[in-house]
Amino acid sequence: IIGIGKIGSLYADILAQRGAELLTVDPNTSSLGESSHYPALSTVPSKAAATIDFWLICTPTSTHVDVLESILALDTSARVLLEKPACVPGEIPRLQRLLRAHPKARVLVNDIYGRSPVIDRFTHQVARLRKKSPIKSIHIEFTKNRLKDNLAGRFVDRDYGSIGYEWFHMLSVLKAALGPSDFNAYLDQPLAYSRFTDKITEYTAAWGMPEIRLFSSMHGLIQHAPRHLLMAYRQPESRRMIASGIIPWGSEFRYRVADVQFEN
Repeated sequence: IIGIGKIGSLYADILAQRGAELLTVDPNTSSLGESSHYPALSTVPSKAAATIDFWLICTPTSTHVDVLESILALDTSARVLLEKPACVPGEIPRLQRLLRAHPKARVLVNDIYGRSPVIDRFTHQVARLRKKSPIKSIHIEFTKNRLKDNLAGRFVDRDYGSIGYEWFHMLSVLKAALGPSDFNAYLDQPLAYSRFTDKITEYTAAWGMPEIRLFSSMHGLIQHAPRHLLMAYRQPESRRMIASGIIPWGSEFRYRVADVQFEN
């Protein structure tokens, strides 16, 4: 595991509980002892690298391609799980060249929403209802108050902003609702309306497609909370925050909704 921060530590705990032998790389952490922890990839012995079944890159987005290049220098057929976003926009051509130069390697960008049991059930339900009536609108909203996280240095991304942390998952949910064909058509559409600040609003309306609204706020602002969504939350405190339209500073509450409305 390269990068033992919030996500890397989570992976380490889960994998250790399942009996995996871990090798970690991080300049600031040695939680697993000297024999299994290294301050940099350049200090990992080739003998140790040869025993690794798969690699996890959990470093800041701007370092992903550099780290991947170092891994492939150690193992040209490495199996790599890469945390999203895969890289900053300007590094996409370099990432593509790196992958073409290592055809035996396999790199998977983590998409926990796209591969979750909950989204599988959601996809099945939407597809079942869609046979009876066309989709009229889709509203997807992922909101959390991340100001406390920002003060700790997390979720500070000058390339993607909150797009890199919420939008990726929101697009996975949208793909589940639309299906691959309509989702590709959506990606081809120019934005009918967009506003990119600390909160992000995107609205798309195109012939033959549902009305699509996506919203995310790093300040904990809640935009879309009709009664049928409010009632889905059981905890009174959660309902109070949703009704007020704001998640307060320091709260760990995450507002994650996908509201699909049909013509009939």
